[in-house]
Amino acid sequence: MFKNEDFKKLRKKNKLTQQKIADLIEKNIRTVQNWEAGNKTPFKSDIRRLAEILCISVSEISDLEDRREDLTPLFSNDIDYLTKSTLDFSSQTESSKMKILLDLQKRNKIIEWDNQELNKVNENLNTTIHSLDSIIYRKNRGLKFTFINHYFLTYFGISDQSLVLGHRNSEIWNAKGGWRELTDIEEKVINTSIPIENFTIPIPSFIGPDGTGSATIKPIINIEGKLTDIIVSIKDISGEQAVKSKYFYMESVFEKLEHVIWIIKEVPYRHYLYINDAVKQIFNISKSECYNNIDFWLSHIVNEDRKRVKKEISENKKVVEYRIQVGNERTRHIRHYIYNTILKEEKIEFGVIKDVTEEKKIEETQELLFMMIKYMSNTIAIADIKNKEYLYVNKAIEDLYGYPVAKFYKEGVSFWINNIIHPDSRERFLSYFENKNWPQINKFKIIKKDGSIRWIEAFVSTIKYQNKECRLNVLKDITDIEKQNELLHLLQVSVDSVSDGLVISNLTDGKFVYVNKVFEKIVGYRRGYLSKLNFMERVKLIIHPDDFEKFIDYEKENTSKYRYIIRVIAKSGEIKKIESNVNKFKFNGQFYRVAVIKELK
Repeated sequence: MFKNEDFKKLRKKNKLTQQKIADLIEKNIRTVQNWEAGNKTPFKSDIRRLAEILCISVSEISDLEDRREDLTPLFSNDIDYLTKSTLDFSSQTESSKMKILLDLQKRNKIIEWDNQELNKVNENLNTTIHSLDSIIYRKNRGLKFTFINHYFLTYFGISDQSLVLGHRNSEIWNAKGGWRELTDIEEKVINTSIPIENFTIPIPSFIGPDGTGSATIKPIINIEGKLTDIIVSIKDISGEQAVKSKYFYMESVFEKLEHVIWIIKEVPYRHYLYINDAVKQIFNISKSECYNNIDFWLSHIVNEDRKRVKKEISENKKVVEYRIQVGNERTRHIRHYIYNTILKEEKIEFGVIKDVTEEKKIEETQELLFMMIKYMSNTIAIADIKNKEYLYVNKAIEDLYGYPVAKFYKEGVSFWINNIIHPDSRERFLSYFENKNWPQINKFKIIKKDGSIRWIEAFVSTIKYQNKECRLNVLKDITDIEKQNELLHLLQVSVDSVSDGLVISNLTDGKFVYVNKVFEKIVGYRRGYLSKLNFMERVKLIIHPDDFEKFIDYEKENTSKYRYIIRVIAKSGEIKKIESNVNKFKFNGQFYRVAVIKELK
């Protein structure tokens, strides 16, 4: 706030006119008049300049406080010639004289203030250097000591600095080879004027083993650009080296483990302190990806598990299990152990992550076995892989193949292959036995006892049963389904032979359910590729940009039947005009869109 009345009184007291004030601050007189009348408020910088002209504190004419930077001369450009021994005032205007006098006063205050501050800095710097737990010294070009700090004397057990100052390394550490390693790098800095930082060197000791230090040497250059001295700082890192060695061996062991090991620090923000190489094997992600994003691993958890895992972690569960998807590989099962503790008053989280996919396979196989036994409508057969004999078959096998249960126990797997498996499938099954490599889901033809030919679907898994490696088969008759598939195939062939394009899509997710070959020919893209794209991806790929909004408007129609004509861009780049007749309907709880598309010439 500007105190206009106080300013007016002080201006008159100093016998300064409004015009004089305006000239000094390079404003027009109208501005000064408005300030005094209270019509306008000067900027802070203007208030400080007014205070300088009146030789008062800014607090006398405003609610501002004095600052050191306010002592910087405002008219210093006008007094560059003050370095001359004399100054002719006779040729100066009254305003110029006042500016010069004001600046001289301020310069004196600045010099006085700077000297005080410099003394304080020197005192603080001297205290700081002597209190540091690092060896600090200064040497001249002859590599003789000219300054050492208190820690230097304490570290080497030297009683008086006179035993060091004016001497060289070779004179002080003669019994230790003159500390030649340090002298070499000091000479290098002297000769090149290039500083050396964090250079590891041995530190000689008069009592006990030598230590290890990290040395930093910096040259001191005078105003003429010549090196006069060097400043050296040496930090004893013997303890750090021992700790590093300890952690090196620890880390070497961790890196060999097949489990992921990580250590997370909670504050000031969650970040990894350590993570081993196993993260690449299990999650197929690099350490750097983890360090850059602490939650990057969460993106690999399958969608169905991710929300639950986040909830369980927030509830501080010690063991969390989930599935991850790594590239195109099959799903892996993970068991994640979480240990939280306090170390040196800091929250630390240890994570151990184990791939338990093989364990889960055994558990799931056992669960599957018990489930299948419970639901006896399907045929269940457990066969010893090595001896090719049945250890268990349920009653449903009689309906499936037409032979009594006892027949299978008595004659084993060979009877099943030679008498039940259709000749068209027999060679394939023999190769399965030979290679011991069974597909998890298998379809094949059989000949029942009554001579009828049936299609069978088998779900196969390997389990441990009666301490033997066995093959669990869950079988069902899919003859009727295969017949329907044949009819569907015939229907597809028929649809592909029509002259118009046909596209069936699911309105819920927008993905294609079926595309015939005519539509493929129109747009130039294969049905397999188009089926992978979502609705907007297909629209942007195929629909001409000028017809984009038009197409979207049609698709928003609530009517079940409609027709439109638009342009599309084929894969070849050719622009084509098409007519589309659309019908929307509901089937088995799902909404579908069927479009019959004709290319217009």
